[in-house]
Amino acid sequence: MDPNSVLLKHRRYLKGLELHKNAQHEDRMLTLAEKEIKTQKFKENASKQRSKIRTLKGVELQNSQQDNYYQPEEPF
Repeated sequence: MDPNSVLLKHRRYLKGLELHKNAQHEDRMLTLAEKEIKTQKFKENASKQRSKIRTLKGVELQNSQQDNYYQPEEPF
């Protein structure tokens, strides 16, 4: 068979297309996976920040309540 025949050229062309399509699909999947990881890390960090803020607010609230209960004696 002639290596330059039309059928062989077409086969090589189709194989190239398939390889290109597979490479694009793999790139797309990697991009989606990276995006998912980034989103998950963002959500985790946001959750940590919210819990930290809640605890700080809780401490401030407790301190302010304790300050309200404390009534120093007035000097005569």
